[in-house]
Amino acid sequence: MGEIEKTKPKIAFIESIKVIKAESDKIYSGLTIGKSEEGRGISLTLPPDIAICENCIRDMRNSDLRKYYNYPFIACAVCGPRFTTVKELPYDRERSTMVKFPFCKNAKPESCMAEYSDFQNRRFHAQTFACSVCGPNYQLYDKGKNSIKTDSIDEILKITTKRIKQGEVAAIKGIGGVHLVCLANDDKTVLKLRRRKGKRKYKPFALMVPNLEIIENYFNISERETE
Repeated sequence: MGEIEKTKPKIAFIESIKVIKAESDKIYSGLTIGKSEEGRGISLTLPPDIAICENCIRDMRNSDLRKYYNYPFIACAVCGPRFTTVKELPYDRERSTMVKFPFCKNAKPESCMAEYSDFQNRRFHAQTFACSVCGPNYQLYDKGKNSIKTDSIDEILKITTKRIKQGEVAAIKGIGGVHLVCLANDDKTVLKLRRRKGKRKYKPFALMVPNLEIIENYFNISERETE
């Protein structure tokens, strides 16, 4: 029983463990997760969104794994959206915004339905993961809301990155809302964003940086902040 506590996923929380001695000599060889019942109970909790895990980052960067390569909505049982997508409890895909995107059954090397059904897979019974075959997928539009034809997510990223570097503001729609993105070290571009935001005249914006080394080029950060 001690292994349950030691080897559980980082995001898992064990509320209590109760051991009951079985009165039967029957040996069980399998485990089944049954379909959730409708309704709300005292044990139902609304799970939070979890930042992308290292395993999903590796999948996303693996060009041989085409269905996940550079796919922005990648997730698994230990990371990804929860709170943002849930419409009602209990928390299952059919009660989330992902219900519009059924699991694919023919993607290579393994379909999302196969991953969802394999108890040895880290996406076993994960409710909100998807791939480029299932959708949703990114599309690119100009400021006039005209669709820009692209052949891949790579092309979308290249075009968007180029335009951000040229001083344009990009609106990136994610699962939980829209992020307005611009070049943070260009005062003229930041002022343009402030004008568009209206009420954010002085309030600082969030910054995105790839690593601590770059942060240290601009700021003095404490040990606690580093953690």
